[in-house]
Amino acid sequence: MLDSIKEAKEWGMRPLALVSFEQPSESWQTLDFLLVKAYEQIQAFKCPICGGWIWECSSEIAKTARIDFNIKEVHCRKTVQIEQYENSKLPANEKTTERHRMRKWGLWHKTNAEIPKQFANLDGYVMPTIEDMLSQKEK
Repeated sequence: MLDSIKEAKEWGMRPLALVSFEQPSESWQTLDFLLVKAYEQIQAFKCPICGGWIWECSSEIAKTARIDFNIKEVHCRKTVQIEQYENSKLPANEKTTERHRMRKWGLWHKTNAEIPKQFANLDGYVMPTIEDMLSQKEK
């Protein structure tokens, strides 16, 4: 839904048109403006680099937290198929090697923040929250 609101905003469409299936040419209603405002507020809480919640990844907010980040390599199978198709159209001397294909095609990294097990049950070791971020902004 959030990506749809972003796209509607970029296209000049009414965000409510994505939900109610009304014509995008109609004038914006109060709910359209509220949806865009909500989207902008959510984006303000996202890290501009990784897209994660800023209170989990910001060194200013999470500096006392004991956080580990589990990183998993994931391959998008759809992208692999597209790359395979495009590679098949290339001349033999320009085709990507099998080794490169297996490592790079469709690769992205999934990251989850968590408290390490050795700190999970100790007082004072909790994941940072949005409240931590807001209190940091007040300082």
